[in-house]
Amino acid sequence: MKMFDNITKRSFGFNLLVIGGLIIVMGVIFFLSLGFLTRHGSEVTVPDVRGKSIEDATSTLEALGFDVEVRDSIYIDTMRALLVYEQTPSAGMS
Repeated sequence: MKMFDNITKRSFGFNLLVIGGLIIVMGVIFFLSLGFLTRHGSEVTVPDVRGKSIEDATSTLEALGFDVEVRDSIYIDTMRALLVYEQTPSAGMS
């Protein structure tokens, strides 16, 4: 209750100033931590996984930190089943 009493004894303007200061401090901390959280400056080149099996391609890409999603499957009579035909982003992109 003592903390609540201290808050209510202060003027509205003072409390508003304290809240504004806390928001600014939290915003500065947030923006300073963005570089660490998003790993800016670190690049990984996308390997070429076309022609590999889905299992091999998935393990290769996940080992490098990529998320893998099979979007569509197609039938090509000249290719063995369950091979990667096309990838996005293209190989060599960073």
